[in-house]
Amino acid sequence: MNNEITKLFSLLAKHGYTLASAESLTGGLFGASLCNVPGASSVYQGGIIVYTRDAKEQLLGIDPRLLDKYGMVSPECATAIAENLYHKMKVNIAISFTGNAGPSALEDKPVGLVYVGLKINDEKVITKELNLAGGRNAIRTQVVHEGIKLITNHLK
Repeated sequence: MNNEITKLFSLLAKHGYTLASAESLTGGLFGASLCNVPGASSVYQGGIIVYTRDAKEQLLGIDPRLLDKYGMVSPECATAIAENLYHKMKVNIAISFTGNAGPSALEDKPVGLVYVGLKINDEKVITKELNLAGGRNAIRTQVVHEGIKLITNHLK
C-alpha cells in the first residue's frame, strides 16, 4: 500500500492540493496509513475520527435529522461528512468513510456495506458504495485501499 500512497502524494503535490479525512468505521486507519509514508505532512492536513453518532453531530455538525432519516451507514451521511469536513479543514480534498465493519448488522445494514465520500474543491461530493467481505480488520484495510484509489483516480 505504501507505493499507492507515494503515488497519491505525488499527485496531490503536482496539483498543489491538501487532503483531510473524516473516519468512522476505519477509526483513524486511513490517516495512520498515510502518516506511515514519508512526506505525508506536505499534503495531509489531518483527520477527525467520528466513530459515533454524537461525534458526527458534535465535531462535524452533521444534522441529527439527516441521521434519523438515512442513518450513519448511508450515502447521505458520507456526503454530509465530506462536505462539512471540507469547509471545516479548508482543504482541497476531503474524504469520508462510514459503514459497517462488523461483527453484526448496524441499522439493519449488512457487515461490509461502506460509503466513501469525496469532495474535491468546489465540485459536488462523489459518493461510492462498497460491499466488502471479510473480517473486521480486513474490511477496514480494504476501505483504506479503496479511499486511496478513489482519490488517485480522480486526480489523474
